Amino acid sequence: MLPKSASSYLRVIKDWHYIVTTLTPPGQFLTPFLLFDGKEKNLKDMPSLSSASRSDRESLIFRYRIPLSACADFPRNRLPLSAFAALFDEISTWAIVGAERNRSMRPGVSTYLSAHLGQGGLDGLGQELGDTIDFEVDVIKVGRTMAFANISAIDLESGAVICTGRHTKYLPMGLFYETMFHKKVLPVTKAYVRYVNQGVNPYLSLDSVKKTLHDTVEFDAISPDNKKGKILVKANKCNAYGTLHGGCQAILAEQMGMHMARTALSSENPTLKSIHMSYFSSERNSATLSVDKINGSAHDLTQRVALHKADRGSPISEAILEWIY
Repeated sequence: MLPKSASSYLRVIKDWHYIVTTLTPPGQFLTPFLLFDGKEKNLKDMPSLSSASRSDRESLIFRYRIPLSACADFPRNRLPLSAFAALFDEISTWAIVGAERNRSMRPGVSTYLSAHLGQGGLDGLGQELGDTIDFEVDVIKVGRTMAFANISAIDLESGAVICTGRHTKYLPMGLFYETMFHKKVLPVTKAYVRYVNQGVNPYLSLDSVKKTLHDTVEFDAISPDNKKGKILVKANKCNAYGTLHGGCQAILAEQMGMHMARTALSSENPTLKSIHMSYFSSERNSATLSVDKINGSAHDLTQRVALHKADRGSPISEAILEWIY
């Protein structure tokens, strides 16, 4: 039995997740990563969500078994580091939403996201179909405008650290959102959601989900050297706001950088050791990508992948990737 404070913490997270997933259209980008037994489940149906009590901060633990829908589209059916970053994004957002100081359950928008391979990840642990992972999130601080969280992915069988990361979010969501999710108004919001959800099947089946990244975004005009390209964003494969998901941008950056890394390191399967994402603005339509080498040797490579708005050229995000062979 969880202590009262921890039980309350989880209840807030599950209430928020229920409301958001009910009021937003299905087919968001992370759906294939969160399919269990062939169905997308609400957090209230996931027994693997728990909370750890600590004296100085709030912590969340999410036990995750890698489903086929999450890894089938990647080389060797293994979750890449950027996919862990995408999961870091989602799970740490749950933890920030539930934080006691976040009284209006604000998910905010990402400004920075990172993931770094640990020794377990370098040894190939916890990345294959059926592997069980504990995602452990520590909410470092929730303020008026910013929130900070650290995340670790632990291989359950060995106890080894697969990877670690940090997530920073800008929290203000506007008066309407913050009123709707305020603790005094939340019972009314939940009643409304239950009403609009009557007779609606809240689950997505595996067959109804397009798993491939190429269905999420369409590559166009890739140059022969694979250093530049253009993507068209399909809104129903984005985040709850209808913009290109931050986790999707991380996966795009890894896939875009992979082509150069294979050539530079003379390896078909180079290892992405770390990824650092900085987010500047959102995008609903199309974006251009470019890859530039920062430095490297025969055994390592550092590169920059930049996304810009296709119409105005203003920056959307930038990724710094470190590869090793």
